[in-house]
Amino acid sequence: MKHHLLLVEDNPDDHYMVKRALRCMPNLEIAVAVNGREAVDYLFAHEQSPPALVLLDVKMPQMSGIEALCLIRTNEALAELPVVVFSSSNEPTDIEEAMRCKATEFVQKPVNFDNYNETVLRLVQQYIAA
Repeated sequence: MKHHLLLVEDNPDDHYMVKRALRCMPNLEIAVAVNGREAVDYLFAHEQSPPALVLLDVKMPQMSGIEALCLIRTNEALAELPVVVFSSSNEPTDIEEAMRCKATEFVQKPVNFDNYNETVLRLVQQYIAA
C-alpha cells in the first residue's frame, strides 16, 4: 500500500535530505511544494485523498508556512490532517503562531546530518503506518 507525504520546502538541499532519509521506505511517495501557496493549492485539490503527513517549513517565498497552515485548517476535510512544522526556526513567535494555527507538532530541524535523518524518519514512522 502506497503512502503519501507532502514536503513543503523551498530549499533543494532539504528536499534531498528528506528524500535521502526516507529512501528506506519504498512504499512512500513524496510530493514537493516549494512555497505555502503551492501547498495550499495541492492540498485543496487533493482534499478527498490527502497525503498522510505534511512536513511544512516556516520561512518560504510567496506564502509562509504559517499562513499556509492557517488556510489549510479552514478546510474541514483537512482539519485533522497531520501537519508537522519542520523548520530551522526556533523563534518563539513562529512556534506560537504554528500552534495557534493548529500545527500537529513543531520540530526544529537538526543541524547534524545523522540527527536530521533520524528526526525525519521518526516523524514519518510516527504519523504514517508504513
